[in-house]
Amino acid sequence: MIRTISLICLITCTSWSASAAAQWEKASESDGLTIWSRDVGNDRVREIKVETVLDFPAERVWNVVRDVNNFSEFMPYVIEAKIIKKVDEKNWYQYQRLDPPLVDMRDYVLKVTTENKPPEATYYLRWAAEHEIGPKPREDAVRLKLCDGSWTLKALGPNRTHLTYWLYTDPGGSIPGWVARKANTVSLPDLIASVRNRSKDPKWKR
Repeated sequence: MIRTISLICLITCTSWSASAAAQWEKASESDGLTIWSRDVGNDRVREIKVETVLDFPAERVWNVVRDVNNFSEFMPYVIEAKIIKKVDEKNWYQYQRLDPPLVDMRDYVLKVTTENKPPEATYYLRWAAEHEIGPKPREDAVRLKLCDGSWTLKALGPNRTHLTYWLYTDPGGSIPGWVARKANTVSLPDLIASVRNRSKDPKWKR
């Protein structure tokens, strides 16, 4: 159950109100992944991030995390994902719908902004829930109201990338707060594994 809910949160979907946040606390460290969490004054959920190093060029990982229209091919539970409005090459709006087991479907619209080579990064992508455009809420899905996050990629060489995934989201619905908080950390390895597997697939090209 918790693993299912966590994937709802993770596939979407970082609060940039860091001034109100506490210090990062290490939640776990294993298999090359370090997971952190911190309190941002929300009784239901915490802000989380995961750091790892992938043995792939930064550009290839960058292409994977931007391959929105094909998320349903490799991201768990994603049954619909598409760019619904493209502002320019670095800014767009996207819609995603998930159909995980045990809970109702979730969907959301995100406003996405990307940057090439901002400070401390080679590539940077961030998103936030957008409520003004996109498909209307579905009767058979819970529309996420809080879904903010980012990918930060830093090249460590021609074939190594330091990856940071940062998330602040609430799966919504009737899920208790303690389950939501736990869920936002336990399946981070699954999310990173999906990106790693897509990156190493020799048949995939964006």
